[in-house]
Amino acid sequence: MPDRRRALKLIAAAGPNGCTGATLLAQGVEIDLLAELVRNGLVTAHRRPLKLGERQIDVARIRITVVGRRVMEEGQRDL
Repeated sequence: MPDRRRALKLIAAAGPNGCTGATLLAQGVEIDLLAELVRNGLVTAHRRPLKLGERQIDVARIRITVVGRRVMEEGQRDL
């Protein structure tokens, strides 16, 4: 599935710190797809607090897992 592969490539390209959920959403990756990738163990999602002036918000950081990287590199068709 091209959307899954594209999402994994975007996350993998972000490096060891991953990228924010907002970045992926801005790139057209749907939240349901991110949830599916997390459920399947291909990526992890962690919320981190971020202080913006006087405000604090939670930012989701998405990182590819070893399994996700392997699946992407092997080019599995069912992805």
